[in-house]
Amino acid sequence: MPRLFAALAVAALIFAMPARAQTVDLSKLSCKDFLASGKDSVGMVILWFDGYFTGESDPAVIDFGRLKSQGEELGAYCANHPDTTIMVAAEKIMTVDTPELAQSGQHKSGRPAAR
Repeated sequence: MPRLFAALAVAALIFAMPARAQTVDLSKLSCKDFLASGKDSVGMVILWFDGYFTGESDPAVIDFGRLKSQGEELGAYCANHPDTTIMVAAEKIMTVDTPELAQSGQHKSGRPAAR
């Protein structure tokens, strides 16, 4: 049942997207532009970041409470750092490092840290 709910929630987000096709290069998108992109786009990007920063061995679970909290933190960070790219901002907010991984320059996803 929880998986069905999660699938329906994701489908609702997808269908709420604007009808026009759009490609966004997150490595170049500034925090300022991210915040101005609208609620639907912000929600989709945050959901994408959750998948991007999830480790391969992590359970296939969407924690909406955690996403809401991280989204609020990301919004606050971006408001204070409008010229930072959203990719760098999301890495600071949405990754959960152990001290060992932080020292190695890698995140639990196995991806190297952005510099």
